[in-house]
Amino acid sequence: MKTNQFRLDINGLRGVAVIAVVLYHFNNEWLPSGFAGVDVFFVVSGFLMTKIIMTAIDNSSFSLIRFYQSRANRIIPALAFVCLAVLLYGWFQLLNGDFNSLLRHVYSSLLFFSNHVYWMESGYFEANAMEKWLLHTWSLSVEWQFYLAYPLVLLGLAKISSRRFIKAIVLTGAAVGFAFSIVATGISADAAYFLLPTRAWQLLLGAVAFFYPMSLGRYAKVISYGALLTIILSMFVFDESTPWPSYFAILPTLSAFFILQCNYKDNIVINNKALQVIGLWSYSIYLWHWPVAVYINNLNFSPSKQFYYLLTGIVASLVLGALSYYIIEQKRYMKAKYAIFALVACSSYMLLKAGVPQDLREMSSHPANQFIASYGNYSPRGGCLVSEFQRKHQSMGIFSDCLDMNSSGGVFMWGDSHMSSISLGLRQYIPKGITINRVFSSGCPSSFQIKRGSVSRLRRACDFSNELALKAIKKIRPETVIIANKDKHEMMDWANTVTTLKSLGVREIVLVGPLPQWYPSLPAVYAKHSYGKTHISGKKLDQNVVKTNEKMAQMISDLDSVTYIDVINRICPESEDQRTCHVTYGDELLAFDYGHLTLSGSKHIAKEIIVPILDVTKKG
Repeated sequence: MKTNQFRLDINGLRGVAVIAVVLYHFNNEWLPSGFAGVDVFFVVSGFLMTKIIMTAIDNSSFSLIRFYQSRANRIIPALAFVCLAVLLYGWFQLLNGDFNSLLRHVYSSLLFFSNHVYWMESGYFEANAMEKWLLHTWSLSVEWQFYLAYPLVLLGLAKISSRRFIKAIVLTGAAVGFAFSIVATGISADAAYFLLPTRAWQLLLGAVAFFYPMSLGRYAKVISYGALLTIILSMFVFDESTPWPSYFAILPTLSAFFILQCNYKDNIVINNKALQVIGLWSYSIYLWHWPVAVYINNLNFSPSKQFYYLLTGIVASLVLGALSYYIIEQKRYMKAKYAIFALVACSSYMLLKAGVPQDLREMSSHPANQFIASYGNYSPRGGCLVSEFQRKHQSMGIFSDCLDMNSSGGVFMWGDSHMSSISLGLRQYIPKGITINRVFSSGCPSSFQIKRGSVSRLRRACDFSNELALKAIKKIRPETVIIANKDKHEMMDWANTVTTLKSLGVREIVLVGPLPQWYPSLPAVYAKHSYGKTHISGKKLDQNVVKTNEKMAQMISDLDSVTYIDVINRICPESEDQRTCHVTYGDELLAFDYGHLTLSGSKHIAKEIIVPILDVTKKG
């Protein structure tokens, strides 16, 4: 087999993969699991890299330096131009915080460790993903890290062992890697998504396709079409809530494996001329589509025009991808491309270290920067966090003014740091004479059933907090229990919690739905999109908590003696298929970060939304 033989099936697979990713990123409702296109890319890359390396090793012509150089020639030029483009845009258009983040992301992308940066910054599916102009480069970093290590392993094995042993090692590595990714996804979904150790099995699966070719004969046609259909279906049947890469990731990856095995040249779908062209442009399309999607997402347009804006963005991605392919990928201007790479990488590093002089960037003097900075040290949380007590005293407990085990009746507040921020204003509107007890812990779901284990400090604090809440409720017998959490309410067993509370004599159970949340923060979103106004478009609201709120309203309606408080629809009412959020109260915003309430915000929600429905306050 010649190493320069062009395979239409591989090029077609690239086309399918990039179409899936682009559609998903512009609107995940079109293709709920289009992110699996990246998994297909990994399998194809693993196959091609193994073919290139092993063919050269067999011919005694493999050069590690030439291999790295060829990978750099393939990946860096187009990537450097995209980084330069977004850096120039950011220089003139982004506020200080966003521009500094962009510098960090450009630097990590060009040095191929951006997957680690984005992992540390949280997740691929989070709300503020659309604020990160180079988030998609995580997959390039994974591939580059694989390219650095993989040829060394193959070269070393080739010197000390047989081809048969190498094949067995690769096959074992793919199997063990798949099992490891399943376990790791259950432990840390974000790390599993972004990091090489949990993605290596997909690249190695491509290697297995090279080392273990199948003679499928007359079955090649059926298998080729069947595998392609499975890839397409797998783009629809999962979504961002599906653990990935885990069990289900085997569907698109194994299907890509079988298409590689078939090498069927007459698949009219894969060999379609349009798909073949997109396959040729796929790398450049992939590079450009995400910055275009981020730009489109940050425009203020009405929902009725969304389709046209997204369609324009997709067309722009294709055009930019085509231009990048013909001008940059095909025209290998060695000096220019490496000069740009060096310029962007070095300037990003220096600017990161020294900062950007304010008189150089016009956007640095924008008043919105000072507005955002004013919330930087704002932290009027309501206290009573077990996690905070643990941090200060290196032991489990709660501050003395939060919980009086000798009291009885009254109101018991239970939850995480969001409940703590609600309590700040709520305590001011509960009549004097009514006992108030509080037990909170950061990042802690309110549950008598969930045991998070001793993996981390926060989880140990969470277990202690929930156990303390149960013990206190049994002892104090409060008349009213108010519960609030950040998110993921639908994952908790509320029926069991409510039954337990009622059995302990609690007469009034109030569940406060998720607070409105914005990423990276309400001050940042407000400053960029609605500075000087009292309202902000609901389009910037975290849609995950909106969905949670809808699910919870339905779930709680089936439970007796529970009052559900829908905060989101009070703060961000929907009218004519469009939400508008009232986010300023007096001189303060509703929240000082992504969702924790300011004092003014807490007072408003307490006075206008929560207190009017509490039976205990009516009696007080």
